[in-house]
Amino acid sequence: MKHQPNDSTRLVVHTPTTAPLSVSFNGWYVDGASVSTAGKGTLITAKITLTNGSTGQYRLQVRRDISLAADEVVTEISFTHNGVSTAAQLFFRPPYATGEASTHGYYVELIKDSNIVWSLVNTYPPRLTVTKP
Repeated sequence: MKHQPNDSTRLVVHTPTTAPLSVSFNGWYVDGASVSTAGKGTLITAKITLTNGSTGQYRLQVRRDISLAADEVVTEISFTHNGVSTAAQLFFRPPYATGEASTHGYYVELIKDSNIVWSLVNTYPPRLTVTKP
């Protein structure tokens, strides 16, 4: 005998829900100490933590804020986010001091699929300012 579906038989499909991506900027560091100002040419570490959101490949960029011109990428890294929690950090040496070559400072952006998903704009901690040695 063949089973015939009836009105009381329903297929219920549960799709997993993904919480929105949360990005925490953990700060700028020089020799392990948290900073908001550093010297030109000093080795700086920028740290972020991602929680939730979609899994996949992300890029973290440090950008130089340039007055009246397109901001430039100073350095970037690619990493994979597992959708739960991922820490990322990158290292760079600022090539210009704040006020030099129309530089206003440095900030980080997080990119996925060629879209900016987060940027360090008007948040605390602030953008990095750089002094001349």
